[in-house]
Amino acid sequence: MAREPKARVRVAVVLDTAPPWSKGGRERRYAELLPRLAAQDLSICLYTMRWWDERPTGAISYAAICPRLPLYRNGRRSIIPGVVFAIGTLQLVFRRLDVIVADHMPYLQLFPLRVVAWIRRVPLVAEWHESWGAEYWREYLGPLGVLGAMIERTAERTPDLIVAVSEVLARELGRKGVTASRLEVISNAVDRKTAQRTEPSPDAPEVLVVSRLIEHKRVDLALEAFARLRARTPAPRLGIIGVGPDRERLEQLARRLGVQARVRFYGSVEDDASTWALMRGAVVLVATSEREGFGLTVAESLALGTPVVTVDCDGNEARWLVEPESTGAVVPCGDAPSVTAAVDAWIDRGDDHGALSARFWARHADLDWDESAARYASVLKALVTRR
Repeated sequence: MAREPKARVRVAVVLDTAPPWSKGGRERRYAELLPRLAAQDLSICLYTMRWWDERPTGAISYAAICPRLPLYRNGRRSIIPGVVFAIGTLQLVFRRLDVIVADHMPYLQLFPLRVVAWIRRVPLVAEWHESWGAEYWREYLGPLGVLGAMIERTAERTPDLIVAVSEVLARELGRKGVTASRLEVISNAVDRKTAQRTEPSPDAPEVLVVSRLIEHKRVDLALEAFARLRARTPAPRLGIIGVGPDRERLEQLARRLGVQARVRFYGSVEDDASTWALMRGAVVLVATSEREGFGLTVAESLALGTPVVTVDCDGNEARWLVEPESTGAVVPCGDAPSVTAAVDAWIDRGDDHGALSARFWARHADLDWDESAARYASVLKALVTRR
């Protein structure tokens, strides 16, 4: 008698923002991972806000658990959308699922999801992209930072398993009390095959920023550094790819600095291939964010062979991806003149993109999405089997 085919593991992925409607490092991670997980014999359903007018079709299913709400207010995450989304996750009690994979931001949804996981007797996995800590919460929220830090610490104890996007982040979570048995590192990565066949855009600016336009990304610092560049003929141009509540402020800053004619705000570029073509064609990418849990844009730029100038801020884990003098520069945190000097130096060097890409892959051969997805699928299947 023929054996019945084994049922696919049903994975509920919970994320308030969703690709392709929202763009950023974590959205890029899900855009790369989820189709690959579906190809690993997992049934993937993404539970999110209602980003679409017509429900998408394909290897991944989509379900809206709350209406689409504006996530930012005055340049910072708004609490109300987080609360509404967290309440919406209780709907998963009535869904067929074997494991829940939830993004850790904005934390609140992890608590009702813990209840759902208990009721449904399924494991709860949380994707962790960065660890703030009490000091940063105070900077971000002022007196309310104490509450934010307490929520973060409690959330770290909620999942059955935390998946950290880098070894550095895993070590930080370990120092905060997350035991090794509850930690798994499944790194962010790059589609190496696509990077190798990407052609440079002939319209790419010499200097490029790819970032969400919010305060801690410090795109203002990149603008200030660009305004200080040495005079050249032709004059270098700056391109800024990304959306966010800081765009108007940054446009005003470009006008005050007198460089608005040489700065282009692309907004949301049509697709990832277009973004990569611009990255591949640029001379140097500037990544001045004070806080990055991994720095996916930095990894992608280096994989494409474009050097990166980034900053030595405590919360910027992207700095560990850059090898000074070989693939870019790491300069003091918040120091515009140092950013300018490093960009000037790399424009003068004009390194061959192929050679720089080879140097990056020689040190980071493991940062490939196919490998990360295969490991992730194995982890999820093992969790379900044990449960």
